[in-house]
Amino acid sequence: MAAKTKDRILAAALAEFNRHGESNVTTGAIAEAVNISSGNLHYHFPTKQELTWTLFSQYEREMLALLATPPDRSAELEDIWLLMHLSFELMGRYEFVFQDLSDLCHRYSKIRHHFNGIRKVWGETLRVMLSDFEDQEMLDISPQELTSLIDSILLISFFWPAYGRVSRSLGGADPNNTVIQIMGLISPYLIPEARAYIKHLARRYQ
Repeated sequence: MAAKTKDRILAAALAEFNRHGESNVTTGAIAEAVNISSGNLHYHFPTKQELTWTLFSQYEREMLALLATPPDRSAELEDIWLLMHLSFELMGRYEFVFQDLSDLCHRYSKIRHHFNGIRKVWGETLRVMLSDFEDQEMLDISPQELTSLIDSILLISFFWPAYGRVSRSLGGADPNNTVIQIMGLISPYLIPEARAYIKHLARRYQ
């Protein structure tokens, strides 16, 4: 029963954080959403900080699992497309993390430290995949361009949810369109045949 209550608290907190922003939600509002007393909520999560950290930890575990590259084969173009799409869907489920990432990391030093770890792993995963494309002679890029490309991909990746939130009246951003944006950054460095396949993937996903 206690485990079920804890799960209900986490689900309600995630929904409230995503809807209103983590900094704007009180534990009282979460308790009301779960239909329990504030005392019952604080029995499971003594502080809002602990509740926020638990939700972020869930995101971190799922994200690092996605970023684990298969050790037994080289990456294909569809692999990076799928990785981006699944990563962005996950970020959408934990939208509160990215609504004001700078503020969240400022207020929670532990989250800042772990988020930088995720950023590092994501960058390393991208480098491995893009290097695989180089080895397969699908990608022609200098080391400096590769580093700049990875930085640009990470920049778009981490801030597309916030962009989507402020531009929602115009249709906002969604995972499919964001993946297409990122593949557009990679495309100029691809050989013509690979570039044509990227266009095929874009049509298929749209």
